[in-house]
Amino acid sequence: MKRGYIILTIGLLIVPLLVLGRIGGPYESDEHTRLLMHFDSNLEDASGLNPDGELHGNAAFIPGLDWLGMCLYLDNDAPTDSSRVLIPDDPDTGALDLYSTFTIEAWLNILTKGESWQTDPRVIAKPDTMYAWYCPNYWVLIQADNAFCMGFFVRPWVWTEFKSPTDIFQLGTWYHMAFEYDTVPTPHTAIMFVHDEFDSLLYLGVMELDPDEDEPPYVSDQPVNIGFGGGGSDSWLDGFIDELRISDIARIFPLPPIITHTPYGNTYNTTEPYSITAKITDESAVESATVYYDLGGGWLTDDMVPIGDDYYEGFIPNQAAGTSIKYYIEAEDDSGEIVTHPVGAGDSTYCGIQVLPESLLASDDGMMMSSRGAFGTIGEKLATMLVPESECTLVTCLAYIDSLPNPPGVDTLRLHVNPVDTATGYPDEENDIITPILIPVMSTGWLETIVPELFVTDEPFYVTYEFITDGQPHFGQDVNRTYERSFIRWTGGGWWGTGYCTDFFIRAVVKGQVGIEDEINLPSYYHISNITPNPGKIINISYEIPRESMVTLRIFDITGRLVKTLWEGPKFAGTHTATWNGMDNDYEIVPQGIYFCQLLGPNAVSTRKVVLVR
Repeated sequence: MKRGYIILTIGLLIVPLLVLGRIGGPYESDEHTRLLMHFDSNLEDASGLNPDGELHGNAAFIPGLDWLGMCLYLDNDAPTDSSRVLIPDDPDTGALDLYSTFTIEAWLNILTKGESWQTDPRVIAKPDTMYAWYCPNYWVLIQADNAFCMGFFVRPWVWTEFKSPTDIFQLGTWYHMAFEYDTVPTPHTAIMFVHDEFDSLLYLGVMELDPDEDEPPYVSDQPVNIGFGGGGSDSWLDGFIDELRISDIARIFPLPPIITHTPYGNTYNTTEPYSITAKITDESAVESATVYYDLGGGWLTDDMVPIGDDYYEGFIPNQAAGTSIKYYIEAEDDSGEIVTHPVGAGDSTYCGIQVLPESLLASDDGMMMSSRGAFGTIGEKLATMLVPESECTLVTCLAYIDSLPNPPGVDTLRLHVNPVDTATGYPDEENDIITPILIPVMSTGWLETIVPELFVTDEPFYVTYEFITDGQPHFGQDVNRTYERSFIRWTGGGWWGTGYCTDFFIRAVVKGQVGIEDEINLPSYYHISNITPNPGKIINISYEIPRESMVTLRIFDITGRLVKTLWEGPKFAGTHTATWNGMDNDYEIVPQGIYFCQLLGPNAVSTRKVVLVR
């Protein structure tokens, strides 16, 4: 099972680094160096902590990048070559065992790729024998879709991995890669860098780690393999490697602007603009920030303004129920470098807002990452779980079809609605809540299926798409993964656990059960309707509850820290008020400035900005 969830991507950038020196060496060993291979006509470890490398197969030392001298050539353009370097694992030093903060980096130039023995070549890997060779302490590899992939094994069968965008490199070209596991910040992070030979940053990704699911790295006792994964038949690397270094710290690289943003998510708000906030930092200065949004007629913009502590805010006009909104954020620094969030933002990659009419959506926040097809041929399934907060009726099921097979044809899916198997947490495939629906797939985009049968439930259930024909369209994936609500199953190979791929763009739209006589004068959604005065010293907050439910009303500061809980508990349907006197939960007076008031209801959130003055 692959674990990890990306929260920040800088994306396919071309960012010149205006600094002295070069990215990627040549390096000198320091107190944090655990392995350093210059490949200057030898396999010596310049750190002095490990035995010299052992060469197997065909290899040579040839001139590489001019400022780095010689490099290592591993000849694996034929299945009989079997060229690799082994660094024995010295149990006395344990230098190659990585379980806390580390950085792995190297220069790489791939000559050939794609044959059966080199579809997923490893740059470096420290394999395992207790479970399998492909459960290593750590690895850096090139995937079949020409993406760099780096990560570490956690436990059976869970590993944390980081993947760059696809087709990020070209054959015969040098690239510098770095992978960091950093245990200094909280939460811990994994970071990936990719630079070209001109020191331009092509990709930067940052991933927050779940301490229970994503870490720490599992340590093996096997030697380090360079140019091979330590097993299997597809992990041989044909090309050049230079300046391979492992460190026990998170090495620092120059950065472009960094955008940290939590997607707005779906909303019931049809009366007020949608506040889009992001933290944007840069080593020098942020020149501008813009939110781009598309209401269906093309991209529009709104300038984001600084609101303190590196936070910026822009607005999208309020929309009618049923509107789907695309948006992304763009930032430019004073050097003219431009980044977007999410990566590769545009028509197919964006954050999304669905404006809801008394409905609930499950499983996706509308943030596109990539597409994913099924693994097998026939009978594979993708599913997402809906967890109702109250009684509901399933109305519509939607799946985002990102691409179709080539050559295109008419594919067929079968839609199931299954109860949850309480023993496994997976769909109970022996029971269908509704009669399965056959769905022809003839184009990309949202595939909407009306559910004609009426059933009312307050229990969790799965919406499951079964592949019937061989073509298998690709489903869009959600970059903000919710593992407990998604999984992939391959009938030919048994169950794969949650998170093996990611959340998919599968939506289950339901309507809550509200009596006709109760609907007339009730609010239509959870909503902070008014804040007065704003700015003010003592703030009065009006909020609306559409039905009796548990709600929370809280004040946060601009960093996201909880300041004051104004209400937490049940509320009857209707309009309510609360007063904030500018004190925190410890009855201390807080400083004046910008705060946020948040109303949290079942599957709903409403947030408004509050300006406190003294």
